[in-house]
Amino acid sequence: MSKRIPIEEIDTQEGHHRLIDQYWNGFATMAYLGHLQEGRGVVVLDLNGLTELEVHSSNLEPLMHYDVFDGFKLDSLEEGSVKDQFIQIQKMIESYDPDKEIIVLVYASDFDQSAKLSVYRLPHGKHLTPPEAYKQSGEVN
Repeated sequence: MSKRIPIEEIDTQEGHHRLIDQYWNGFATMAYLGHLQEGRGVVVLDLNGLTELEVHSSNLEPLMHYDVFDGFKLDSLEEGSVKDQFIQIQKMIESYDPDKEIIVLVYASDFDQSAKLSVYRLPHGKHLTPPEAYKQSGEVN
C-alpha cells in the first residue's frame, strides 16, 4: 500500500530524518556499493521538482544516486555560501567511516525555485551497518 505525502511535509530536517530512517537499508546499500565501486561519496536524494512523494514499502532508488563529489565542481562555483557548503561536504566525505556511517545529501528547490541542499552524516545506530545492509540486499557479486 502506498501513501502520497506533500513534499512540504518531507522537505524539512525532521522529514528527511524520518525518510532516511524508513529507507535506511536502501541508503546504506547504495552508499556501501558506491564506496566499493567508485570510492568515498554521498547518496543524493533528489526531491527537486516534486510536489508530493509516494511512500510505500519498496525503496526510493529512482530518486537516489551516488556521487563522489569530485573537486572539479568547486572550480566552477563562485565564492560564497554554496561553495562553502560544497567544501564542508568534501570534508565530510574525507573523514566519514564507510563501514559505520553514510552521508546523505538531499537536493530540492524552495518554492521560490532556489536550490536547497541538506547534508547529513549518519551513523548506523539501531540499523544495519552499511556493509551488513549491502550483504543483505543481495547485490553482492
